[in-house]
Amino acid sequence: MKVAGLFAGIGGLEVGFHRSGISTEFLCENWEPARAVLADRFGLDDGDIAGDVSKVRSIPAGIDRGRELVETMFTRYGTAITDLGSADFI
Repeated sequence: MKVAGLFAGIGGLEVGFHRSGISTEFLCENWEPARAVLADRFGLDDGDIAGDVSKVRSIPAGIDRGRELVETMFTRYGTAITDLGSADFI
């Protein structure tokens, strides 16, 4: 199974997925300190991690389960969804 890590934070959920044999194919996190942890944890360049979720217009092909639902949510509610990011509560 392949999934997208939206509002990925430092990637704890994605690490658990990896340990269960699930591959995270797309990461999105806007908070710079968390992006640095993601890049280090997953061996990525910062440019490989999507930033502002409101600017994501599609999820890469090959992501399993719910891709159409997530794309619909971004299309309709992208800006509203960003208001729920964990960084807003710090």
